[in-house]
Amino acid sequence: VVAATFFGTRWLAARLGLTEPLQQAAWEEVVTAAPRGLTTEGLARKLKVRRETLSRGFGAGGAPTLKRAIDAVRLVAAGQLLGNPGYRVNDVARLLGFSSASLLQRTARRTFGVSARGVALLDGGAAAVTASTDPMIVLARVVAPLADKHAMRALKLNTTVSANVEL
Repeated sequence: VVAATFFGTRWLAARLGLTEPLQQAAWEEVVTAAPRGLTTEGLARKLKVRRETLSRGFGAGGAPTLKRAIDAVRLVAAGQLLGNPGYRVNDVARLLGFSSASLLQRTARRTFGVSARGVALLDGGAAAVTASTDPMIVLARVVAPLADKHAMRALKLNTTVSANVEL
C-alpha cells in the first residue's frame, strides 16, 4: 500500500527530524516494511544493531519514537484501505499485522485522536487521503501532524529543535 521513493522518504525524514544515518536507514525500512508488519526487534536485526540502541537512536534529537513512526505508517496504510468502503476494520487490522481490530482502533485514537475509519478522513476527506497516486504525499499529509505535535512537546519541555529542520 505504501511504497517508498528515495526523495520522498528523505524529505519526510527531515520533516520528522531524522537526520542521523541510523534514523534515516530505519525510516526507509519503516516506510517500506511497516504496512506489512514490522517489529522493533526485526528492524534492529535487519540494521544489525541492538533494539535498545535503535529505539534510543531513532528518537534522538527531537524525533518521534520508533513505535510512533511505525504506527503512523501503518495508520496511513489503514487510512488508504479504509477509504474504500469494501474494507472492514477487522480486515484491515489483519492485513496490516495488528493483533486485533481493537488494537488498530486504539492506535488510531492514540496517534491521531480519531477512529481507524477517521484516519481515512484526515486532511479534508477520504478523497484527499486515498486519491493521491503518490504514497509519500499521503504519508506526509498524515504524518505532518505527528511531527508538529512532537515539536510542540519538545518546545514545552524547553528542548532545542535543530535549526536546520523545517517544522
